[in-house]
Amino acid sequence: MTAGFELYLKTPYKNDKKDKVSLTPELQAKFISIIDPDEYNESNPWKTSRIRWRNYIFLLLLMLGGNRKGETLLLKLNNFQLTGRRKYYDILKSSDIISYPRAETPSVKTYGRQVELHDDFAALVEHYIVNVRKEFDGWQQSSYLFLSYRDGKPMSVHTPNSTLNELIKQYPEFKGLLSPHRLRNTFHDLLNQALDNKFKGSSGLSRKILKAPIQEAAGGWARNSSMPEHYAKGSIQAKVAELQVLLQKKILGSLEGK
Repeated sequence: MTAGFELYLKTPYKNDKKDKVSLTPELQAKFISIIDPDEYNESNPWKTSRIRWRNYIFLLLLMLGGNRKGETLLLKLNNFQLTGRRKYYDILKSSDIISYPRAETPSVKTYGRQVELHDDFAALVEHYIVNVRKEFDGWQQSSYLFLSYRDGKPMSVHTPNSTLNELIKQYPEFKGLLSPHRLRNTFHDLLNQALDNKFKGSSGLSRKILKAPIQEAAGGWARNSSMPEHYAKGSIQAKVAELQVLLQKKILGSLEGK
C-alpha cells in the first residue's frame, strides 16, 4: 500500500497551486446562470442567439466535460454520439490531428478519451448542431463543431479567452478567476469532491489510491505503468462515465431550478 501511495504522490488534480484554482460554488452557479442562452436572459453578455448558443455549449464542455481549450476547438461533428442508450463524444489524441485551417493550431496535451453525456446535456448539444450551427456562414463546408461568425472557419485559439473577457468586463467579480483552464479545473474539483464522497469510507491513503486512476482517465492523463491495476480498463471507464453524468446532471439541474 505504501509503495502504491508513493507512486501517486503527484496526483492528476491538486488544488494547492494558484493555476489549479477552480470557481467557487457561488461563482459556478452565477456563471451557469449568466451563460444561459435563453433570449430573455438579460445577464448574458453576448447579443445574438447563435453566439450565445455556441459559447454556451463550448463553455459547458470545458466545465462539465473537463476538456482543454484545444481539445474543444478540435471537436468535429463525427466525434459525437447523441442518440441511442449511450451518449458521448470522443476527444482525439494528438497523433490523430492532421490539420487545422488557422494560422495557429490548438494544442492537445492529453491522451484521447471518451466523455459521457447526460441525456439533457446531449440534447443541448444536438439542438446547437441541428438548429444553431447552420446559422454560421460556411457551416456546410466545415466539419468542426465550433465556427467563427466572421468567416465560417473553425474558431481561433484566441476566441475562447476573448469570449470570457467580454463576460469578465460585465462581471468584474470574475476578474482573475475565469479562463478556459479554470473551467477545466472546476470540473476536476467537482470530480475530486464526488470521488471523496464515493470513497468516504476508505482511509485517506486508500482513498488517494482509489481516486487516482479515475481522475487520470477523466483527464486524459497517462497512467503510471508501475502502478498496480486497481481496476480493469473497462471498470475505470464505467466509473468515469458514471461520475461525468452525475456532475452534469447536478449542474444542469441547478440551472433548471432557477
